[in-house]
Amino acid sequence: MMSLDLNAARIFVEVVTAGSFTEAAKRLEMPASTVSDRIAALEKALGVSLLTRTTRSLRLTDTGEEYFNKSAPAVRQLVDVFDETHGAQAQPSGTLRLACPAEFASREIAEAVVEYRKRFPQMNVEILIANDLVHFHRDRVDIAIRGGHLKDSSLKAKRLGLGRLILVASPKYLRQSARITGPADLRAHSCLGFLSSDKAGSETVWNLQTASGLKAKAKPKITTSTNSFGAMEELMKAHEGIGFVPENLIREAISRGKVTQVLTDWSSGPIPVHLVFPAHRTQLPKIREIIPLLTMKVSPLLSSEP
Repeated sequence: MMSLDLNAARIFVEVVTAGSFTEAAKRLEMPASTVSDRIAALEKALGVSLLTRTTRSLRLTDTGEEYFNKSAPAVRQLVDVFDETHGAQAQPSGTLRLACPAEFASREIAEAVVEYRKRFPQMNVEILIANDLVHFHRDRVDIAIRGGHLKDSSLKAKRLGLGRLILVASPKYLRQSARITGPADLRAHSCLGFLSSDKAGSETVWNLQTASGLKAKAKPKITTSTNSFGAMEELMKAHEGIGFVPENLIREAISRGKVTQVLTDWSSGPIPVHLVFPAHRTQLPKIREIIPLLTMKVSPLLSSEP
């Protein structure tokens, strides 16, 4: 009867996730030669080839892809159960991997991480900047900051506050352009689009509303697009058009007169911002201890009420 080697399965999952034997060896804190030998032993025990290796790349075979898709969730769950049980009464240890949207509260997040490291100098912290949604298992993320309404029921969330998107342009652009009296007028203006992979190829629609409850779907004429709100701010300052941007990111430029709000009665309405993490990992010390620090630093940037 073939023996079941759970450690080999875990090493295989880490190799695939890391993308190389060398990186997996670093994460597992073992020699690369040991990683390679354990994968070879696993393939021999299964009687199949799981990986195709070249000098520059690593690729799953069809059988390897099926084995990974079926084994990875189970391996991750076993690792999580071990971490939770071991860490229930322990101090944070290992590496905390935090995912954040680009250009959101960079200073405040850095301050929270610095304080976290002061309290727990044994910890390593990795900050992953990504506008697209990260995959907690695939990307090895422990905790993430997300804007918008949550849809994944497997995640636990702590609300940091409410943000909103507002319409903004430079004073010079507005002086030189047609008057804007309502959302429908945006169609006649140069507008700046935000690129995101989940909406690639689809028509841009800006969902607007007023405090009194009026709603409108504006279909702006997008002339320039970017996946960076920082770049969008610079485009607006250069009089390139109207942007639909997070209020907290553009507040300083507005106060300096570099840009000004357009259609001040209209915005996206309140958008919740949360800390999110896998529900079954709530009690891990490394996650539990970073939550109050991030909350203390980031929440003041957001509104507490609609």
